Amino acid sequence: MMNSIVCFNCEKEFDAERARCPYCDAPNSTEIGRYPTLGKGWFMAIWVLFILLMIGMFVTMFSN
Repeated sequence: MMNSIVCFNCEKEFDAERARCPYCDAPNSTEIGRYPTLGKGWFMAIWVLFILLMIGMFVTMFSN
């Protein structure tokens, strides 16, 4: 039995195992590819710098 899906572009039915629609050549999946990210290390580094900046501001404000 053939698994079939409906093309999101031309709305025609085709075999789900095909990578592209045979009628309009649209990709089988509407999934967006993953783009490279900076990683969790950069996120943590930004937070640490933010906290250090806030501590520096409070020390400067309250030391007369």
